[in-house]
Amino acid sequence: MKIYLQHLSLLAACSAILTFSVAQTKFEKHYGTFFPDDGRYVIPTSDGGYLVAGSMLSTTTYQSSACLLKTNAGGDSVWSKIFTPSGSSGLMCVQSTSDGGYVACGSHGDLVNSDVYIVKTDAGGNTQWEKSYGGSYLDNAYWIEQTTDGGYIVSGSYITVLLGYRQAYVLRLDALGDTLWTRVFNGLAGGDYSEAFAIQQSDNGNFVMCGNYVLSSLSGHSVFMQELDAAGNPVWIKNWVHDTYGQNGYSLCKTPDGGFAFCADKPNTTGSFDYWLIKTDSSGTEQWQKQYRPYGIGGTAHTLAVTPDGGFLLGGVVSFPTTWNPSGWPILYILRTNSNGDSLWSKAISDTAALGNAYCVKSTPDGGYIICGTATKTTYEPAGYGGTDIYLVKTDSSGSFTVGIRRTGGEEDITNIFPNPVSSYITVRAGSDCAGAGLEIFDLPGKLVMQRFLSNAPAENIPLTVPPGIYFYRLVRGKEILRTGKIIIE
Repeated sequence: MKIYLQHLSLLAACSAILTFSVAQTKFEKHYGTFFPDDGRYVIPTSDGGYLVAGSMLSTTTYQSSACLLKTNAGGDSVWSKIFTPSGSSGLMCVQSTSDGGYVACGSHGDLVNSDVYIVKTDAGGNTQWEKSYGGSYLDNAYWIEQTTDGGYIVSGSYITVLLGYRQAYVLRLDALGDTLWTRVFNGLAGGDYSEAFAIQQSDNGNFVMCGNYVLSSLSGHSVFMQELDAAGNPVWIKNWVHDTYGQNGYSLCKTPDGGFAFCADKPNTTGSFDYWLIKTDSSGTEQWQKQYRPYGIGGTAHTLAVTPDGGFLLGGVVSFPTTWNPSGWPILYILRTNSNGDSLWSKAISDTAALGNAYCVKSTPDGGYIICGTATKTTYEPAGYGGTDIYLVKTDSSGSFTVGIRRTGGEEDITNIFPNPVSSYITVRAGSDCAGAGLEIFDLPGKLVMQRFLSNAPAENIPLTVPPGIYFYRLVRGKEILRTGKIIIE
């Protein structure tokens, strides 16, 4: 009997450990300044947290700056890094590297002349090298990943003449970012305009990219997949042509069977677009394709991930009036399928984001999903300010998440922290959402440098006791984190 009870106790303990180990974290977070900020890509990190690539608008130069934002497993900011190549800049993609660091790509410049921008960092986001690539006009990088030899493959677009058409562009780099070869695909499939939105190294060592092209007559618009050999020479190209404007092949994934899947948008009869998912074998031959029409009207799919069971998660935006969205604001929208592309469920991520777009979705080790994009700050933004936040949502396996700070009433109910940037005093106008909170300010490495408990006054002017720089703040009540954000002290 004693042995039997011991076995029961051991079984119960193992069950408790197992239950704890598979618990799925859920959260919804906004990050950024009181000005337009943009989240474009997210990856799970080895410590259980997440790394976001995007841009933040400088409140001194009023130009966008490329940024990386590291969070813990609960979505709380751990550190952020701002990169300042010449002109405005932003990051579109980030990946982990074999040395434990990260590599990210994007662009920098202005409306007339922009270059591809790539930055390699260590695990703490510190720059190891950064380089620019491109020609005399507008060049952009949308995707980067590390290759099996330790180098990198990059895809994007390239303009060779002023006011010319974009052309699909692929860049092959060694481990230090030095160029091995570049390919510009002028007249891809007879089209005048093309872009390569994503690229993957295939199991045979070649590369497969996806994107779109437009015919010169505007009579044909197509999404395409193309294989390149290890030297960048074309092997095959497959395309899916439609005679209506608006197709884009945004995101590409390798599938467990050795093939590929990519998502696109396809015009439909309602005047909107369908989410479009195409599955191919390793040679690009179509196996099946599916279209999905959110709420019977449509939306735009921007991102795709393969789920652990071999299914797919698509993310993007829907934009039309509904009973829960009467103004028809753009709303983040995700859709889950099985391995055959049959829809299992879909969710509109709309609780605190009135204007939003999902640019990246990923499966997470706990069986849930992480969604990165942009969203407006309608939940806490004071009158007179505009723009978007970097927006991060962690869901469980069914797409459910824990709602973050939301607007519960009029402007007086929402806590505001202003101005930003600030010099000597910051004003905290306390609302019911943060009653009884304390203010904590952290430097970029994450060290607590200032702490202040708030009074019950409607507004409180707090003298700042830290030197000029970029800091993060959070409002806390006990162990509950109510608000996080960035503040610039001049």
